[in-house]
This record gives sequence, structure tokens and C-alpha cells, in this order.
Amino acid sequence: KHNAEQITVINVMVISMLFLFNFSFSTNIMIYIPDQYELPGIDSVLTQGGFDVTVTNRTATPVITDAVLADYNQFWLWSHATTGENLFSDSELYSIRNFWQAGGSLVLMADDVNYQYQDFPNQICDSLYLGARFFGTVNHGQSLIPVQMPDFDVTHQLWSNVDSIFAANHEGNIEILDSSNVTVIGKHNNANMVAIGEYSSNYGRVVFQSSFVRFHDDYIALGDNAQYANNIANWFEINETAGEYTWQIHSSP
Repeated sequence: KHNAEQITVINVMVISMLFLFNFSFSTNIMIYIPDQYELPGIDSVLTQGGFDVTVTNRTATPVITDAVLADYNQFWLWSHATTGENLFSDSELYSIRNFWQAGGSLVLMADDVNYQYQDFPNQICDSLYLGARFFGTVNHGQSLIPVQMPDFDVTHQLWSNVDSIFAANHEGNIEILDSSNVTVIGKHNNANMVAIGEYSSNYGRVVFQSSFVRFHDDYIALGDNAQYANNIANWFEINETAGEYTWQIHSSP
């Protein structure tokens, strides 16, 4: 009986490996802009990287629901300016929570505190208890920030083949509330630029980015922003367990 169980386990592992190597599954990314702002520029970069990308906004997709998110593996929030009158409802935040808890990953992009750039991402941060939130305004004093130690964890996959990233004149900062789940992997002048969240169970990963401008229009071509963007999307699809990288198929909520 013991040998039979072992053979069964081996067979399941072999079948699983054959499935992974012989069948491809697409990564679908939704880039969501909470106002009527047009195409951000990052979509073509991610498409060229092999990802299926949908860019939509509050007009085309006025309400985020479980059904809206069901076709996606990643939800990138592009928090453009808002009047604060059309923030996420409780039901929308619940759907985003369902998506994340089922394995869907999140990119939360804010900017400086002016024009309510931080309102939408902080709604998600607070509602999902992600362990970080955006605040304040930072002037980095230069447009290209070198990705190097000690301010950047250059060993992390997000910085693979990335020598510099663009910084806007004014960006937000990232406050870390729970260092057990959230780690800063990029900062400049003592201001946090990029942080990552890794959580328990099958929850999705999260990237906190202090400015959407890094991926905005022509800025995506500056420094190694395009490589960095693709690294984010790829990192979401790799689940590191016991030192081994294995593809993780995210479930729909």
C-alpha cells in the first residue's frame, strides 16, 4: 500500500510537470485608472513582454466586481488625480480583497499628496491591511536614480538588469506599518520608492510604487523603467518556495 501511494504521488507530479511544460497559460493584467485619463504608455511595454494587458478607467469600468476581476491575474492601480468624490465603494474593496486572497497580485501606484493621488491606493492598503500606505511629497532632486546598494536590494528579481529608474520631481513616500510582510527594496534620500508585500497562504504579492509617473507616457523609456515593469509582472508569476521557483497558477475569486 505504501509503494502504491508513492507511485500515485509520483504519477501526479509527472502529470503536473507535463501540464506545465506542454500547456501555456496567459497572464492577464488589468491596468485601472480611476478617472478618464487615457492610455498610460506602459501597456505596450508589457504586451511586448508577452502579457495580455487591458487598460480601463472609471468610465469604461465604473464598478470593480468579482466578475470584472475574474479574467485577470494582476491588478495594477494607476492612481491619477481624483476629486475624492468617486472613491472605491465597500463592495469594490471587498472584490479587490477577494481577488488578492485568491492569489491575484496588486501593483499600487500613487504619487505626491497633492490632487488626492494617494486616496485610491490608500483605500486598498487600509481595507486589505497590507502593512503599508502612501504619504507626503518627496523631491528626489534628480531624474534618474541609480539602482545600487545600499539603498536598493539589487539581489531582488525586480532589479534584474535594471541599472537606473526614473524619478518624478515630486513623488509620494511609502510608510511601512508591518515589516513582517512588507519590505522596502528601493529608496533614495531616505524616502521609500518601491516596497514589496509577501503574505501568508495563497495571497497575491503586492508592489507599492511611490509614483505612477515612472510608467507614464514617454517616461517608461527612461532609464530601465521598461525592464523594471516587466520584472514586476514576471515576479508575480513566480512563487518562491524553499529556494525553488515554480510557476503559480492564480485562481479566480
